Amino acid sequence: MSHNEPQLQKPGAWLLNASQLSAFDRVLHLIRSGGADVVLVQAPVTQSLYRSYRNNREFDRFMAQKGNYINFNSELISLDEQDHFYDAQHLNQDGVILFNTELLDRHLADRLRRKRLASDRK
Repeated sequence: MSHNEPQLQKPGAWLLNASQLSAFDRVLHLIRSGGADVVLVQAPVTQSLYRSYRNNREFDRFMAQKGNYINFNSELISLDEQDHFYDAQHLNQDGVILFNTELLDRHLADRLRRKRLASDRK
């Protein structure tokens, strides 16, 4: 299994230009116009990389305004930088298994159950 060697990250910021924002809004509209639910997911990166971004809270607020948003760089999942990452931005297979389990078995399955219960009550 590949392991990541933690590295010091340069400070950065999430940057989205106007054309990206416009395209993102069009894609969300297209998906929703077809009747599909949208769940926006920020996949985990190493904590050293995530903490290097100065505007995480601003980015989270922006994404939450766009729809159901889950940021897996919060306390939702416990990943070790050396054991679960191939590099700062990519999970290795062990990390993928943990992430997929958390996303699919807990978050999305729970959303589907709640949606099913709501439709049964109608």
